[in-house]
Amino acid sequence: MTGVRERAHQCRCPRPALLRARIQYANELLTQFSAEDDQPLLGNCLRAQAEALWSLGESARAEEQYETLIGRLPSFPWGYIGLADCYWLGPEPTPEPKEYARAEAIYQRALAGAVGASPAWTRP
Repeated sequence: MTGVRERAHQCRCPRPALLRARIQYANELLTQFSAEDDQPLLGNCLRAQAEALWSLGESARAEEQYETLIGRLPSFPWGYIGLADCYWLGPEPTPEPKEYARAEAIYQRALAGAVGASPAWTRP
């Protein structure tokens, strides 16, 4: 599975056709492995879709995807991190002016959920 994750991650690029391929690839992985209890695989696929949607300028759909990820895997920190990062750090396009308060609120939401959370919160 590591090779599959690496290939999905390598598809991070600005061209719309490749971003759409990233979404499709993550969808296919989710379809094939949805019964798996592999939080990193599921979380990373959902995040890959959300990041690609954001980069395509579909911020509303991206936010919806991130919220789906957070709702489905609330102890997976990268859902919160990915969503918050969109408002100040990237992926492109980041808003101008940057929305630091909005990002901070999402990070705070993540921290509130981290109390007593799984080891995923403590990994480097």
